[in-house]
Amino acid sequence: RSQIFDCSGYSTRRRRTNGKLPPKKRHNKLKETKRDPKVSFEEMKRLMRVYGPTKCLRNRTPKDSGKDTKVLSVKRKFYRWFPDFHERFDLQAPGDWYKPRIGHEEEMEYREELRKVDQTLLAAKRNAKKNDRGEPGPQS
Repeated sequence: RSQIFDCSGYSTRRRRTNGKLPPKKRHNKLKETKRDPKVSFEEMKRLMRVYGPTKCLRNRTPKDSGKDTKVLSVKRKFYRWFPDFHERFDLQAPGDWYKPRIGHEEEMEYREELRKVDQTLLAAKRNAKKNDRGEPGPQS
């Protein structure tokens, strides 16, 4: 076997296969998804309509959005809006709908507060960007 030293001074042993390292082992374990498939598409749309996002809405949404959106797109958006969904919501058995653990009004207030904080951060970011470009900012 030959020894090769890297820049830190530690030796790295290599096989005698033309100086190449052996191939890495592949792990063929199935990834466990953290998303629970029990949430139906209709329930996702209902929760998004009722509770809304945790971030303030950006000015990027087209006027005709939502008319023919794809199922996977809605699912991605749902898990962005509800990143800790299974910690915050419980399944109500009779109707198969989800209810916030802290209560409806409290969840609405919590999300409204997150949107307000995000709005102030976004406004500060936009103002800083305007000041960097030399544009006059809002007078206060």
